[in-house]
Amino acid sequence: EFTGSQGSHKRLCLMDNPQRPSDKARIHGCASEKDPSLNQANGIGKTMGVSRGIEVVNKEHRLYRARLTFGQVSFYTRLVPLLDQAVEHHILLVQIRQRALEAGPLEASAKDSRRIVSACESVLAEAGTSMVEMGLRVHLRVSVLGSRRQVTISSPIITIEEVVRWRSRFLESKQVSWQAFRAVWLDLLQHPGFLRGKKRSEAEADNFLSQYDENMSASWEHVRSVRSGAGPERSQKRLFRR
Repeated sequence: EFTGSQGSHKRLCLMDNPQRPSDKARIHGCASEKDPSLNQANGIGKTMGVSRGIEVVNKEHRLYRARLTFGQVSFYTRLVPLLDQAVEHHILLVQIRQRALEAGPLEASAKDSRRIVSACESVLAEAGTSMVEMGLRVHLRVSVLGSRRQVTISSPIITIEEVVRWRSRFLESKQVSWQAFRAVWLDLLQHPGFLRGKKRSEAEADNFLSQYDENMSASWEHVRSVRSGAGPERSQKRLFRR
């Protein structure tokens, strides 16, 4: 069943009660839902929860690709001409997620982040394929809920090993303070992988993040103030969407 369309792109959702991306207004410098590799900018993405399914690209010839996001890592495969091929790719992505979660929820530690890499490597090896053959690309998606809106931070398309390193840095820093989290975000904004001249200097990145300082500092302080009554787990869930 098609759950919606955006321009010439449609999403065929499969398995596990798929969720459609939010239609909220985009934040300045957001990533394109059509292809994040073509329009990554500022480390900001459209507000989005778990993404999964088959994307249909209606151009001169209909093409398909599989997508799935879990553990703050977004996966998508190369475009293929046959739906059956995309479904096979999607099944492998689901198996990667299941393998990564076998030992329990994915926490912030480098050890837990490494489970994502190990799951990807083992599932693809067992299937007799590889990331290169699938055209599998990955990028980071970390959502943080401020007092006014949810912001999704996206990395450029990078290697899965680098993605999980950034994942651990973001999730570990968010347990400390807004300033610690901001410092990691500042580094990401200067990543050379951003396309079309969107890489920022340190001064430009700092200026960009200044718009979030008041809002995010207040959110972190609120979590700290209610933690004793709400408990750390509930407080963290209010501020961060995993």
